[in-house]
Amino acid sequence: MRGIKAIILMLLFGAGLLVAGYITPSLQVVLDTLSPGNKTWVSVHLMEKPNLARCPQRAYADKIDYLKEFSQSTQRPLIELVNAYGSQANSLNSFWVYNGILFIKEY
Repeated sequence: MRGIKAIILMLLFGAGLLVAGYITPSLQVVLDTLSPGNKTWVSVHLMEKPNLARCPQRAYADKIDYLKEFSQSTQRPLIELVNAYGSQANSLNSFWVYNGILFIKEY
């Protein structure tokens, strides 16, 4: 059980992206019931948020480009960390709308 929590904490803190992180109560319930070889979805929302004030009010295409670039740069270290788990982590999805990632992790 401690190994599972350590992996989640490494994901939250190991990349150095998040100032603070937490495991939601619903995820903790899932983690408490997992056996070796089980898989679960993990959703990580990065706390760093873009500054949309730098884009003109109606420049929607510019805002979208900025959001995509911002998310790509802030998510890169975390995505590299998840990819380092090899076959234990898969179905990785990156989201620029809320600056987060979603993946399946095997325990």
